[in-house]
Amino acid sequence: METIREHTQKKAAERADYGQYHGAKSFDGTILKIIAAFVILLLLFFSVNLGARYVISRQIKNSAESIADAYVKEIVYKFDTADNYLADLVFVDNDVESANYNYRQNHLWFIQSAQKINDKLNSYRYALGEQFGFLVYYARHDYYNMSERGSLTISEVNNLKESLKKFMEEDREDVRAISGTRWRILRMNAKWYAVNYSYYHEVYACSFVELGNLERAVDRIEFGESSSLAFVSEDGEFYTHKEDLKESGLSGQAKRALADGTLFGYRYFLIGREVPEADLKLLLVVENGEGIIGSMVMQWVLLAIMLVAVIFLIWISRYSKRMLLDPLRYFFDNLERISVEEENAYFENSEILELQQANELYRKILDQAHQLKIEVYEKTEEQQRLQIEYMKLQIQPHFYINCMNMIHNMSCMGDEEGVQMMAAHVSDYFRYIFGSSQEVVALLEELKHIENYLEICKIRYRMKVDYQIDVPDQLEGILIPPLILHTCVENSVKYGCRQGDVSVIGIRIRRHTEADGEYISIEVTDDGPGFEPEVLEQLAKREEIVTTRGTRVGITNVIKRMEHRYGECFRMECSNREGGGARIWFDIPVEMEREE
Repeated sequence: METIREHTQKKAAERADYGQYHGAKSFDGTILKIIAAFVILLLLFFSVNLGARYVISRQIKNSAESIADAYVKEIVYKFDTADNYLADLVFVDNDVESANYNYRQNHLWFIQSAQKINDKLNSYRYALGEQFGFLVYYARHDYYNMSERGSLTISEVNNLKESLKKFMEEDREDVRAISGTRWRILRMNAKWYAVNYSYYHEVYACSFVELGNLERAVDRIEFGESSSLAFVSEDGEFYTHKEDLKESGLSGQAKRALADGTLFGYRYFLIGREVPEADLKLLLVVENGEGIIGSMVMQWVLLAIMLVAVIFLIWISRYSKRMLLDPLRYFFDNLERISVEEENAYFENSEILELQQANELYRKILDQAHQLKIEVYEKTEEQQRLQIEYMKLQIQPHFYINCMNMIHNMSCMGDEEGVQMMAAHVSDYFRYIFGSSQEVVALLEELKHIENYLEICKIRYRMKVDYQIDVPDQLEGILIPPLILHTCVENSVKYGCRQGDVSVIGIRIRRHTEADGEYISIEVTDDGPGFEPEVLEQLAKREEIVTTRGTRVGITNVIKRMEHRYGECFRMECSNREGGGARIWFDIPVEMEREE
């Protein structure tokens, strides 16, 4: 029989055991609960992924269809714009009519008209993003006007001219068309081109664009590495360089997509769209299935990894607490005491080798951060300098092509005296242009260069450009950025000279004193048609200037270069004069040559 003493000792032992384990949870039970929770989570994720796959697929389909429609609208806009340019050239443009009439009648008028036509063709090309080319062919004289050739070689340009000439003459003979009605597809120089033309009085105005360039011009959204934009024929054959699409066997599906508008496949969405008034169709191929299913599988894999990781962490947590967590807590406590400005940071009483090595690593990081700050500052200054140099170089070739074309045309017409005078002035002109590598030049040198440039313009326009320079005598030693004044005068010559009348360009320079120092005021005027309202608005907002008469890169560069150099001390006004003509005025601080 159990004694009272033994019974008391037994109850005390039970209370001790209860007090030791009461409230503790079984490790095995916790693991089972975690596994059950993850199984439920997997099932939930499986259901959500199925629904998400359907929703995402529909969203991709709707987005792709909207983008394909937007691409077609942009292509149609570019085609319509090019067609309007062609119609203006053959039906409205007086310069084209003058060039056709004066080819053998008056070589001077022909040269001037041909030069103006070249300028117009280049402005059309720039207005359409430099993807389209323009050509005017005079059938009676077998002569061409053509926009800049871009990346084409001279041999490719000649082949292109002959191919376009043959196409236009044969097409007009077949259909008796006065003006082209559709954009045709031609194979030229081993590439596919979209071509259209207008015809009147033995003059053809033609526009052409390489289909690969047209793709790149409108394709701005990527759905993935396997998604792309292509142009295809009525039979679903690919025009462009999409070799991966050709090899993927999508030609049959492309035909169905072009017939139905949209083809929903397991791996791809194919969206086919008609391009109005063109012998081509647009095909947008968007990868579908692999990305969605791959995403769902990846989530399953991640969940499995998380399950294994949790089990492993539970097993290792007790073991790692003593060897890892406590030392890390000590490590972070020491890390909080370190400031960024402290150069000799260290960790006290660490028994872990890696934490002892952290001191040296930390010092290296501080040194590298300091060096990176210096390099970033130096690269920023270099980038600003290169940007200014780039804007200067952007101006330098602006007049080059016109001068070379002028000398070439004069030589063709046998004007040897004009060629000699033009070559002499052009030589001085480009000696100054390509020699202006410094940040500043003497104002007197810039004025001499302007006079030489205006003499070139006199030869070019046959005494129809006059100029008046009003400057004080005290200009010795004054420095300005190179080509600033030249750009303003060139703008007046390009947009202010009137056909048939003598145009006058005025240059007025004054030196004055203000509270914060001495300034130079420079004013350039002309008696032409003046600035267009949208140009004045864009200049006031410091925006890029693009109009139907071309871009004004020079004026934009002047503003950017002056703001880079003088900051808030630079002031500029562009306006129209009351009596007619444009006015450009700017005020800059006086810079003087340093005495050595």
